[in-house]
Amino acid sequence: MGNDIEPAHACPEIDSRIKYAKTEIEETADVLKRQASDLEYTLNDIVEGFESCRHKCEELRAWGQGWKERAEELDGDIENYQEEIRCLRRDYEIRINDLEHELARANELAREDF
Repeated sequence: MGNDIEPAHACPEIDSRIKYAKTEIEETADVLKRQASDLEYTLNDIVEGFESCRHKCEELRAWGQGWKERAEELDGDIENYQEEIRCLRRDYEIRINDLEHELARANELAREDF
């Protein structure tokens, strides 16, 4: 019958392909793990960079707010000083008018005496 030799229980071609596929998958998995690690490192750098920018923005915002508040204080001070200046100016104008009247009166009296 020609079937005297028992065939091998395993096929070397299949075993070779399984070994090759396993090796390729393991190597690819190693590469992917390294890439994932690199991506995580890069992502951490990006996040740290944005956090640093956020911190700088907060500092800048606080600095600007401080100057805004100071400007508002100065604006109020200026308004107060302007009102004081107006009052002083009115007082001096009244005093000048009084002095002018006194001088005019003194001149009149001086002319009458001559």
